[in-house]
Amino acid sequence: MSNVITVVGLGKKLGKKQVLKDITFDVKKSERLMVFGPSGCGKSTLLRCLNRMIEVDSGTIEVEGKDILQMDPTQLRRKVGMVFQRPAIFDGTVSENISVGLKLHGMDEKKKVHRALNEVGLPMNFLRKQAKDLSGGEMQRVAIARALVMEPSILLLDEPTSALDERAAKKVERTLQHLAKSHGMTMIWVTHNKRQARTQGDRVLIMGKGVIKNIGAPAVVMNGRKRGEA
Repeated sequence: MSNVITVVGLGKKLGKKQVLKDITFDVKKSERLMVFGPSGCGKSTLLRCLNRMIEVDSGTIEVEGKDILQMDPTQLRRKVGMVFQRPAIFDGTVSENISVGLKLHGMDEKKKVHRALNEVGLPMNFLRKQAKDLSGGEMQRVAIARALVMEPSILLLDEPTSALDERAAKKVERTLQHLAKSHGMTMIWVTHNKRQARTQGDRVLIMGKGVIKNIGAPAVVMNGRKRGEA
């Protein structure tokens, strides 16, 4: 199985603080990689480096075999979509919120909007609703639909359920599970939730103080065993 993301020797400072130090890992096609660790360990900074929301100081990142510094940032972000902890919801209808990216690229395809809404498990009558009247979980699924409508091959998820109650969080988890199974979408999912790290990914990358502490199968690394240990 080929790598869709390859990260080698990544380093990043924010001010005087070294936030990321010699980060090296890869992600396979259709893999869900959970990035787990405490607040302030560099998880979100790593995610933002992957689609050039933050420029790295050292090291390389390749997406589908191409150095991201050689890619147009706008095109990169179409290929590598991102969903944030708190969904950015704009004034207007759900349909208008989902189609923001399409309009920025000169596209306005109703079929894509309808398909994206269906993929996140919301009914078609939601399209006419005011987005700011939705529940937190519904808003997050609209934000996921906004990312999906651009047809990314990779989805970055920055603690997408941490601001939600347990019921809403599990609905978002089911939405993401559906996308992984039905589309084979590659996902890098930042979380500080142990249950989520254990259950939602194919592998877990554990971070601490800006470095990778461990990476491997959830049943192994979440029990504190190192790679290669029985």
